[in-house]
Amino acid sequence: MTLTDKTQARRLIRRQLLLTAVSALALLPFGWVYTYSILFGGLIATLGSVYFASRVFVRYRAERPDRLLGDIYRAEIAKLLIVASLFAAVVILISPISIVGLLGGYLCVQMLAPLLNL
Repeated sequence: MTLTDKTQARRLIRRQLLLTAVSALALLPFGWVYTYSILFGGLIATLGSVYFASRVFVRYRAERPDRLLGDIYRAEIAKLLIVASLFAAVVILISPISIVGLLGGYLCVQMLAPLLNL
């Protein structure tokens, strides 16, 4: 991995955090339930990305490209399990919660952050 790749991963995570904060603040006039639902959804997406980046990009060695695909698959499966566990924990432990806000925050951060060039 080159320094540029690590920088791109860090930049994506910063964009996800920024988009999480902006989305939560934008829904503040609609009430606290929507605000923290969006916030939790965005943070779940960001934590999944942090885990994936730390597993794939930190350990990557250019002299072992044959192991890279396996590392990517393992990291993605583990990320999905972590995200599902965090969703379950939020739904069980936080009441009241807006499921639409939670999923909307997750999808917004997961899909829009890579498209933004901030």
